[in-house]
Amino acid sequence: MALWDDELEALRPQLREEADAFIASFTLEADDPALPIPERVAKHRAAHDDRVLRSEMAVDREIPGPAGRMRVRTFVPDQVDAVFLHIHGGGFAAGSPEMTDLLHEILSKELNLAFVSVDYRLAPEHPYPAGPDDCEAAAVWLLEHARGLRHQPHPESAWRSRATRHPDSRADRALRRDVHTRHVSAGAP
Repeated sequence: MALWDDELEALRPQLREEADAFIASFTLEADDPALPIPERVAKHRAAHDDRVLRSEMAVDREIPGPAGRMRVRTFVPDQVDAVFLHIHGGGFAAGSPEMTDLLHEILSKELNLAFVSVDYRLAPEHPYPAGPDDCEAAAVWLLEHARGLRHQPHPESAWRSRATRHPDSRADRALRRDVHTRHVSAGAP
């Protein structure tokens, strides 16, 4: 059984060549194990940030966090039907909200979703539970300020990235507690 037709099969050599060229364009600076760990981590993160494609639609905001002001990256379309709380992947040690800028831009426009992506503190500079604490603060902030994003909170409207979703995390517990309270107080079953 063929998975694709002969026309697509004929393109395989060209596609392989293009894919190889694309992968080769991501040259990384060699890691120097002699450098102190914080310096190595900083170099790795800077190299990652240089490769990320950013959206001009994104707006950075500062909100209160457990360790002072923290940044959230927001995407708000003209019409907002729901809000999406995004906690980027990276296991609380890597990554940035900008990693998914282009995806957020497309989904925001196509689905009328407002996105709030948390720039949580990363380990090892900020040991656990700094990252989850920041995410909890962003979730609570979003519940309190969703109207400012032209949205009425609804229990199914807050969602976390599957890559970093921890069903028993403090952020999830805070969301469930607050959403349940708001849902019940609004007279819902």
